[in-house]
Amino acid sequence: MTASKSDPKSGPKSEPRSEPKIGPKASAPRRSKPAARTSSADADRSRARELTARLVHDVGKYLARTARNLPADCAPDPALLAMLCRDLYGDSRSPRPATRFAELAAELAQLLPAAPPVAADGAAAELTPPPAATLAAVGGELAELDGLEGPVRAGAADAVVRAVALARRIEQQLRALATAGQRPTRGRAR
Repeated sequence: MTASKSDPKSGPKSEPRSEPKIGPKASAPRRSKPAARTSSADADRSRARELTARLVHDVGKYLARTARNLPADCAPDPALLAMLCRDLYGDSRSPRPATRFAELAAELAQLLPAAPPVAADGAAAELTPPPAATLAAVGGELAELDGLEGPVRAGAADAVVRAVALARRIEQQLRALATAGQRPTRGRAR
């Protein structure tokens, strides 16, 4: 007994047709797409972008959070100084920025190219500092910032001003590192 085409509930389904369909509803057998292959170099570039983004967020953003909003040439009041010290040197709830930088930068340094990019004419393309140089500069500035901890916590005006400038510069360098090599996006016309 075969089911009627007009009543799908009347019985078991009919056997599939063995002849091919003809016409616009005919479908070709589906072919699976080959799996996307990611090369080791692509994986390294992706991991490097991820680590750089973490450096900007975990170190740059939080390091300069208070410094970004302070006047560059004056010492902050005690409440702002306490916030600045938390940002610059960490506390019981957040790691010291220099420690977090060292962790992330060590992993990132292994993924960076050994030589600077080369332009088509064979000359080194040095429009921006190589990433390894930027990491080294930021590491040096964080060490300088750590050396200022005692005077900054004591509220010494010259140390606070220098620490604020270093925090802003470190954030700027990490953001530049994150955007280096990216193609500019086209802005919308307004």
